[in-house]
Amino acid sequence: MRIEALTTMMYEYGHVFPLGITHLKHIEAAIEKLNGERPELA
Repeated sequence: MRIEALTTMMYEYGHVFPLGITHLKHIEAAIEKLNGERPELA
């Protein structure tokens, strides 16, 4: 359930990932790329 919540939150920032724990490495890589920065909210 937490993985789905994380993918949903990342979707709100423009990142789209397949659902499921098998794609966790893709999510980790995107978070590392952001380096703790958040995009400006409209």
